[in-house]
Parts: sequence; C-alpha cells; structure tokens
Amino acid sequence: MGVTQILVLAACAAVVGSIAYIVVKVRRASRMLFGTADILKGISQREQEEATTPKSVSGMTSLMLPKIHEDFPGFNWTEWKHRCENTVRGYLEAIEQQDTKSFTEASSELKRQADLQISDDRERKLHRHFDEITVYQTEITNYTKGEGLCTILVQSSVGYVCTIDGQEEPAVKDKREQHRFDIEIVYVQDLSKVGAHATSFGMNCRNCGAPITDLGAVRCPYCGEALEPVNIRVWHINKLTERA
Repeated sequence: MGVTQILVLAACAAVVGSIAYIVVKVRRASRMLFGTADILKGISQREQEEATTPKSVSGMTSLMLPKIHEDFPGFNWTEWKHRCENTVRGYLEAIEQQDTKSFTEASSELKRQADLQISDDRERKLHRHFDEITVYQTEITNYTKGEGLCTILVQSSVGYVCTIDGQEEPAVKDKREQHRFDIEIVYVQDLSKVGAHATSFGMNCRNCGAPITDLGAVRCPYCGEALEPVNIRVWHINKLTERA
C-alpha cells in the first residue's frame, strides 16, 4: 500500500471519527433537551407540546381587583371576564366571516381593527377559519387611574385550530395554536382631561383611519365622517391585541 493510499485512508478514518463524535454529541444534547436521542423526533414532540399547552397569563387579579373596587365598588369582574372572553370569540368570528356586522358589542376601534385584518386578508386572497376556540384563563394584568381616564388591562390565554384557505400550503387542520390576547377596558371620567391622550385611548375615524385628538368631536376633521360619541362614565372594551 502506497503512502498516498495510507494518507487517504487516514483522512477517511478521521472524517468518520469526527462524524461519529458529532452524532454522539447531538444525541446527548437531544436527550438532555427533549428526552430522546432522535433530535427530529424531539423537535416534533416539542412543537406538539407548544401547540397543545395553553399560554400562561400575567395574573394580577388578586392585587388589582381590590384597587378597582376602591374606585368603582360596583365593578363586576365575573361579568367583565365573560365579556372579554366573548369579545375574543367575536373578534375571531368576525375575521372568519370577513364581516363585522355581527360584532355588535365591539367599540369603533375594535371594529376598525377587525376591518383592517379583513381588508388585509381579502387583498392577499386569504380566508381564515377558526375551530375549537377555547379560552383557558382570563386575568387582570394591570389597572391605572388617570385624571380623565381609567384603564384595566386584561389578558386571556386562548387556543384554537386555524386553517387558512388560499395559501400555497394551508395550515394543518389538526394543529392547535396557543395565543394570548391583551384586552383594554376603559372608563372615561372627564373628556376635557383626556385631551392629548386620545390617540392612546384608541379614537380613530373608521372611514379614513385618522387619529381623533378631540374626543368631543362629532365629525372627523379630515374626511367629515360622523363619529360615534364617546361613552362617558361607562366601562367598555376598547382594544384587543393578539400575541403569539
């Protein structure tokens, strides 16, 4: 056997040895991370766990509710919890139906959010279907009291099966998704003191989308569209934000 052949064999042995070493390391790492030596199987199992395990929420209800009751003794958390959960379901149903007419209890801002998603889906020729919607947990996460505006932030853990028609590779029907929804409940005490904070309050013209800084305005200063009056001294759900 010549020197060249010996060198080639040695190089091959070194490569094989390196590959074997890497395989052993990968298997060890896979066992530590996923409990199985098959890393692809482990990743698949982890994805399945994430798809079926409800997202945790930042539960501060026990701390925030007494503060809310100090300022609003008649605030019924059980009722508002159900309303928040129904709003999440209503929002998803409006997206699926591509119509906000049935989203009757939603604020103008919530309808605008849904309309924007519907418009985007139509432009991309997509149609979302939501099945097996389940709300696992709903908690208060924060409460702030301002001079003119009080805000309660609520978070819900929600699971559903989403199928999107129109994609080149539609979503797998039996794959659940887990999401968090942030819900903002507001109470306007004094319009004159909200003032410049109107944009954070969520007032936008539904027709042109322009921010409304004067909450007492009856028409949009940009397009002239009639505006829905702001409910004073009444709690209502203002915004909804979906998080993965």
